[in-house]
Amino acid sequence: DAQQNKAKGARAAKDPPKDYLAAQYFLEDGRPAASAVAFKASGVAASRYLPGSKLPMVMLRGLFRVIADGFADDGTPIVAITGDKPVMWEAAVRNAKGTDLRYRARFNQWGASLQIEYNAALITPAQIANLFQTAGFHVGVGHWRPGSTVSNTGHLGTFRVVTEAAA
Repeated sequence: DAQQNKAKGARAAKDPPKDYLAAQYFLEDGRPAASAVAFKASGVAASRYLPGSKLPMVMLRGLFRVIADGFADDGTPIVAITGDKPVMWEAAVRNAKGTDLRYRARFNQWGASLQIEYNAALITPAQIANLFQTAGFHVGVGHWRPGSTVSNTGHLGTFRVVTEAAA
């Protein structure tokens, strides 16, 4: 149509509740979840904030993995999120066409128990914990997080490490 100079039709109206639900992951039992890959990516990205880190991010990607609690309908590996019930959050985001409204779940108080497999010959549990502590502060997970490549001004999605011994 664009090549024939035909007018574009009007955009369909947004359906905030539908968009809000579509932006979430759920385990088979209905519990809310987050992408396991997002946590791994957060840990890998955090390495740039560690002074003297000698492991390149490419190598770090192969040293550990976050074990999923299940899989989303689209096959994404996911981990359970615990805490407050999510609330719908409206965010104005910039994209190629200007500004758009997005509807996401915001968890005011949340947690996730991550099971992490790692290569013990190359990285220690203390190093993994430090990596994720750094990730929780500098990078985060989800929408409007501090480590977002788009804004890097957010404060949502931050976390801290609590080990089993301290829990």
